[in-house]
Amino acid sequence: MRSPAIPVLTYHGYNIAGNDYSNNDHVALAADLAWLYGHGWSIMALEDVIARLFDGLCPELPARPVAISFDDGTDLDWQDVEFGKLGRQRGFFGILDDFRRKQAASVLVHATTFVIASPEARDRLAAGALQFGHGMGEGWWRAAQDSDLMSIGNHSWDHRHPLTVPEAQGGGHFFGVNSPEAAEYQVVEAGRYIAERIGCWPTLFAYPWGQASDFLRHEFFPQQTARHRCRAAFGTEPGLIHADAERWYLPRFVCGEHWSSPDELAGLLS
Repeated sequence: MRSPAIPVLTYHGYNIAGNDYSNNDHVALAADLAWLYGHGWSIMALEDVIARLFDGLCPELPARPVAISFDDGTDLDWQDVEFGKLGRQRGFFGILDDFRRKQAASVLVHATTFVIASPEARDRLAAGALQFGHGMGEGWWRAAQDSDLMSIGNHSWDHRHPLTVPEAQGGGHFFGVNSPEAAEYQVVEAGRYIAERIGCWPTLFAYPWGQASDFLRHEFFPQQTARHRCRAAFGTEPGLIHADAERWYLPRFVCGEHWSSPDELAGLLS
């Protein structure tokens, strides 16, 4: 039987530059959920996609499966916020819940949100990169994990963003994570910190900026599964996930980068 090919759609909670589909990931997510449902797509939990394609579990696939993820774990993933002149923005969790309430009880909707572990890194990122005083707290992680709408994934210890790691020390990209010590810090310690707050180990990893060193892709992740306890890792190269894809560098489509309109999304998924 031919291996199914499954798209993963990725959104960022802080991508709000207006109130139109093309410049607001919250508007786009709400519209895309309705479009997917109307065109016969079935939303799967990303964990179930991995279980089905790589672990031989969850054998039954819905018609036209698709998965959803969020990156960076800002508070906009979880709660409604006031966003200056653009007004109140519905949080991603609320958008998922709104969609579910409008559909039949049997319709599944779910997203995995990849969060940054380090409190200091999140504070620096929020202060330097987010508008209107919005933050990147961790108080909502457990509730999200315990819900049936979200799961928490690992997005590294500090993202190696220039706001968290000086460029002179390799900040500004994730390719520098190319040693056992750096991988332990960015993946395993991050996983441990997140697990202590959500009550279970985050088994999915998303590379910051989609950047993965050869060491991470071809040595650390495939050879050290007992250490990192992850089941798959995701980049941001566009493409579909299938059973023959590279498990430790799986593709995702990113809203605003790979599509900016419903027609462009339809073209990707066709």
